[in-house]
Amino acid sequence: MTGGTLIVTRKISRHQDFFRKFTALGFPNVSITSLDKDALYFKIDKLKSSLILMDALFYTAGTPYIIKVLFKQKRFRNLNIAVFAVDKYPADLGMIFIINGAKFYVDINNGENQYEKGLLSVRNGE
Repeated sequence: MTGGTLIVTRKISRHQDFFRKFTALGFPNVSITSLDKDALYFKIDKLKSSLILMDALFYTAGTPYIIKVLFKQKRFRNLNIAVFAVDKYPADLGMIFIINGAKFYVDINNGENQYEKGLLSVRNGE
């Protein structure tokens, strides 16, 4: 699956919705997981995805910290990670994702149109 898109979210009941949404938006080879910690790291290593989209609430308030932990590991320093929020998430924590290495933060609370524009920018590597 080298070059695909890995979506990381605990919203298991919405996996099919996310798959359809991201596929319809043209993200390549979409794969979704709710794996955690070492299992997630193994999945990232195995898939060699070119883009990882992590749900802002994956580790609740600790998600920005986990982004930083990922980038501290030598094997993950070149990851292309974007974070998306489909639930209420504190705006100040959203900025910490970027500070900790995420390339993009997209928040649905800015409106559905802005959310989709942001996702398209992520897909295009902008």
